[in-house]
Amino acid sequence: MSSVRRAVVFVVLILAAGAAAAAAPVTPSVEVLLKKHAELLAGRRIGLITNQTGVDSQLRSTADLLHADPRFRLVALFGPEHGIRGGAEAGEKVGDRRDPATGLPVYSLYSGSGRGPSPEALAEIDVLVCHIQDIGCRSYTYVWTMALAMKAAAAAGKLFVVLDVPNPVLAAGVDGGPREEEVKSFIGLYPVPYVYGLTAGELARYLNEAEGINCELVVIPMENYRRDMSWAETGLPWVPTSPNIPSPEAAVCYPLTGQLGELGEVNIGVGWTLPFQVVGAPYLDARAMARELNGRNFEGILFRPIHYRPSCGVFAGEDIHGVQLHVTDVKRLRPVEIAYAVMEYVVRQEGFRWPEKRLDMFAKATGSKRTQPELAAGKKAAEFVAEWQPYLQTFREKTASCLIYP
Repeated sequence: MSSVRRAVVFVVLILAAGAAAAAAPVTPSVEVLLKKHAELLAGRRIGLITNQTGVDSQLRSTADLLHADPRFRLVALFGPEHGIRGGAEAGEKVGDRRDPATGLPVYSLYSGSGRGPSPEALAEIDVLVCHIQDIGCRSYTYVWTMALAMKAAAAAGKLFVVLDVPNPVLAAGVDGGPREEEVKSFIGLYPVPYVYGLTAGELARYLNEAEGINCELVVIPMENYRRDMSWAETGLPWVPTSPNIPSPEAAVCYPLTGQLGELGEVNIGVGWTLPFQVVGAPYLDARAMARELNGRNFEGILFRPIHYRPSCGVFAGEDIHGVQLHVTDVKRLRPVEIAYAVMEYVVRQEGFRWPEKRLDMFAKATGSKRTQPELAAGKKAAEFVAEWQPYLQTFREKTASCLIYP
């Protein structure tokens, strides 16, 4: 049986099991692999792309599980941004090393030298497995590490296996504009919406087909997972995906504030206790900001006036004012629509300044060089949202055949 056909069979079998027990807690894909599909990896030299988030429902590391299981030959680990154990800061280059827990070599996929696995490293393995928790947002780098590894696997003729994970903002669907080619970067390697409404495994299937990666791909889905699940409904523990995503709430709020945060003119909680869950600055009026944003009646969110003093990061040590974002229902949330409303409010306040040195990064984060001048000229969030809709509808149609979960 070919690997492509085998992948289809796995999906059908697992979805059938999930339909029979829809009310059960989600079974992580690594447990599905070990219990039902071990023959896929048995006897092969395995390379594992993972970090601290690659765990089963009991928080046991996928690396440790595969290393200790006599059925498997785990020979190498590959680490993304933040490193194999998640301790490096955002953007910090990470070098190769040896993993103290398993003794295996760790090849960095965030060293500044292309960020994909090298042909020399791939020569040591037969199959490359990816198990990393994604947060469903285009500017978060883990899925692009996966995509580059898929391309490298295709070039080297290696099987690529994705152990799928929940998407904490999946229930919100797709939202946001496209990534334009002139701002292509590692926070937007392929042109997908800012919130793409796919699990990592579904995105892998889409990129493999639509973007012509064409690797030999198998996706191991989770059992009992549904598209409309919040993280709490999965019944799974949360492992911080990076230093400033300590909770599912931070993950859900990342697409709400991350783009604005790239400007460095507001504090978004990085360096304080609520990363990505606040927007504050000395020049903002907390009560007025909360009143205006709440007055727009966005579904799934409330804004609370807040006053705080961050210990590090933007405006460290200063008294700042703004709003805390309280997501009340992720299933009704429109993250990027709300993000642009927040940006629209902030950029028109007296005291805000467009920082020339940050505009390139802002363009990469928003996906377009037009966003900044249009916001500066007074373009409304609703106008951006209206422009996105034809693109989002086309994207939904293009990804329909790649969906795994009901």
